[in-house]
Amino acid sequence: MRRSFWRRLVVVLCAGVIGTSLIAGACASPAPAPPAAKAPAVTPASPSTKPAAGAGDATAGKSIFDANCTACHPGGGQGNGPSIIGAVGKLGEAGVSSAVRGGKGEMPAFSETTIGAKQLADLMAYLATLK
Repeated sequence: MRRSFWRRLVVVLCAGVIGTSLIAGACASPAPAPPAAKAPAVTPASPSTKPAAGAGDATAGKSIFDANCTACHPGGGQGNGPSIIGAVGKLGEAGVSSAVRGGKGEMPAFSETTIGAKQLADLMAYLATLK
């Protein structure tokens, strides 16, 4: 009788350990994957190179405009910010570049780490098409 008691006890304990392991394994969920990193709207360009005036690509500039400017200047027109149609003709590339780099009114400044020199030239080329 003593021997069967111990056998039953061992069987019950083993069943409990195995059952608990199975239940814990079934209930455990894998750790959630970390959120994917969001790519920046514009990749920075090398600050050491400054393209010549008028050397920008208007097609690339439209992408930069859409990513950074269109929320306040939809289509170049007035939105939360003023219309910038014809701004390059009125202020010149230097004036518009100064506003982009330093900000103006409620417009934030876009440093060279946000919009690189080549991208700024591309943006100026696109803005020059808005007439």
